[in-house]
Amino acid sequence: MEYINLAENTGIDTIINKKISAASRIFRHTTNPNVTHVKYMAGTEAEIIEFNVPENSKITKGTLRSLDFPKDAIVGGGTRDGVPFIATGDTIINSNDKVVVFSLPSGYEDLSKFFT
Repeated sequence: MEYINLAENTGIDTIINKKISAASRIFRHTTNPNVTHVKYMAGTEAEIIEFNVPENSKITKGTLRSLDFPKDAIVGGGTRDGVPFIATGDTIINSNDKVVVFSLPSGYEDLSKFFT
C-alpha cells in the first residue's frame, strides 16, 4: 500500500497488490450479479464498473439523456456485439451490451437499479 502513491506520482500505470486485487474480486461477487469488473481508482473515491446489461433492465428504456441516471455516475462507453462505442446523451443501451460506468460511492446504489 505504501508504494501506490509513489507509483502514481512516477507514472507507473499498473500495480499488482494482492489485497486490492482480492477486495476487488470479493466486491464483484457480493454486489449486482451483472457486474463483471470493478476497479477502485486509488487516490480518489471513484470506481470504474463494467456491467453486462440484462434484458428489460432500466438502462435499456431510453436514451441516456432521457433516463434519470444518477448524478454521481456516468456511462463512458461499452461494447455491442464486440464493437466498442463511446456513450453520449443520445446513446441507447441495449440488452447484452457491456458498459463501463464511472461512479462515486454515493451513486452506486441508484446506479445498480439500472442494471437489474
